[in-house]
Amino acid sequence: MGGFPREALIAAKSAINAISLPTPAEVRADAALFQQLVRGEGVQERTAELFEQGFQTRGATELGLGHALGQLKAVD
Repeated sequence: MGGFPREALIAAKSAINAISLPTPAEVRADAALFQQLVRGEGVQERTAELFEQGFQTRGATELGLGHALGQLKAVD
C-alpha cells in the first residue's frame, strides 16, 4: 500500500481497532439488549403495522421506510 512498511500498517490498524472496536462482551450485551427490546409489546405492535402496510415487500413502505416509520402511532 503506497510503499508503507507492512508492519507499520498492521500496527496502525491494530491501534485503531483497539480504541474503536467494541469488545466481544460489549457486542453480546448490545445484542441481548436489542433482543429484549424487540420483544416488547409496543415494538411488536409497530412491526405488525408495518407488515400490514407491506414491509419486506418491494413497494412504498419498503422504499420509503423512514416516512412509514414516521407515520406510525406513538407508543409509550
